[in-house]
Amino acid sequence: MDVSSKNNNLRFDFIVIGGGSAGCVLANRLSEDPRNTVLLLEAGGAGRDPLYDLPFIAGKLFELKRNNWAFQSEPQQNLNGRRMYFPRGKMLGGSFIFNGAQYIRGNASDFDHWRQLGNAGWSYEDVLPYFKKSEQYEGGPGRYHGADGALPVGKPPVISELTRAYLEACGQAGYR
Repeated sequence: MDVSSKNNNLRFDFIVIGGGSAGCVLANRLSEDPRNTVLLLEAGGAGRDPLYDLPFIAGKLFELKRNNWAFQSEPQQNLNGRRMYFPRGKMLGGSFIFNGAQYIRGNASDFDHWRQLGNAGWSYEDVLPYFKKSEQYEGGPGRYHGADGALPVGKPPVISELTRAYLEACGQAGYR
């Protein structure tokens, strides 16, 4: 539903601000209960540009100012006074669209570190069930992946020699 300012009598149980990855997932989950009315507000458009269906040209999306917040940092001392450019998606789907529609889960040791800092419920083992619940992994369910979620997840169909060498080096360094 497209909500215009003409009707000021609309009421919602939940208002989600931002239609990026997290906002869309949250609005979807809240709307699973038919008793809930949910409004998802997104500052950008619907992101219905054919370019968004071509993840391999994601870098070109940075140039489309209508869908890019194009944030700039303040001048940074450790960058000799230069500013950092932070392209952020201003469209339904948010920065996920800029990132070539890639899904990359956080590192397990980061989650475990958050738990060690006193954040109960944030170890990798604690959050893994939620990752699995969200996934529809092409290889089927397993220890680290789910198969019944809304997010299609798979491995890239082609792995370059450079990527293969990088992954091998990571394995030799103890990363899996």
